[in-house]
Amino acid sequence: MSHGEKLSRYSEQAISALLTYPTVSAAAQSISVCPKTLCRWMRDPEFSEQFREARREVVRVATAQLQVASADAVAVLVELMQDKSTPAGSRVAAARTILEMATRATELEDLEVRVALLEKQNEEQKHESPQSDQKARIHEGCEERYERYKEFLSR
Repeated sequence: MSHGEKLSRYSEQAISALLTYPTVSAAAQSISVCPKTLCRWMRDPEFSEQFREARREVVRVATAQLQVASADAVAVLVELMQDKSTPAGSRVAAARTILEMATRATELEDLEVRVALLEKQNEEQKHESPQSDQKARIHEGCEERYERYKEFLSR
């Protein structure tokens, strides 16, 4: 059996072990391979890409779980903030957290709009003739739309 066949046979187990155990040595021991072997596999470009994709998937799942739990977290913060029997420091901390998260969300929405406008402008410039007055009109239109959006958010 060649090195490549062994790698493909053990790669799924090795990736699972690397995601589960805190060290390479512990991961290697769990699948009965030498830590040096596992380190060598980790230098293999194909294995490395599979491992990176597995880590990305773990983060995607964790992010989805956080998004599901976020509504409950906001409800708890609002409840703490509004409950007069909650210590003042806790109420202030809850209020501060709510304000900070709302501000970040607004900033992210702002950035999304700006990026979308820039991408649209870029696409329009690719498809239109390179006349400078057309470019200026596109730029002005994007700026006007962005300013209207900022006004809308500040209400």
